[in-house]
Amino acid sequence: MKTHKGDIALDMLEDAIDLYKSGRFSSSLHLAAAASELLSGLCEINGLESAHGNLKQMLKDFYDSNPSFFAKPKDALKRFNYSKNTIKHINGEKDQFAYVSLDMHAEMYIKQCQRMLESFGMCLIKRI
Repeated sequence: MKTHKGDIALDMLEDAIDLYKSGRFSSSLHLAAAASELLSGLCEINGLESAHGNLKQMLKDFYDSNPSFFAKPKDALKRFNYSKNTIKHINGEKDQFAYVSLDMHAEMYIKQCQRMLESFGMCLIKRI
């Protein structure tokens, strides 16, 4: 079955919002972060602004402005992505707990998706 990844992202985002409203923040975070990755990729393919692209550029700009103060972009991105990665990976015995505000980060990824949909939504509509 052939399914456009924009449709998958919309399903994930809708479920993430429903889960958020019912207080199931870890599942909401996981789905919203996955939807954000898909939407970022689709925005970039279509020449639109993406959350991921903006973040990478911001981290590079910070680092370039003062390399002795700011972390390298790759390291900073790893820290930024901690919340979504810590709930889906485990790295040994000492990594059994996630130290993250699940509700706050779920909401952040949901809002990130909603902002990208403002520009990308037209691409989805044109496709139909």
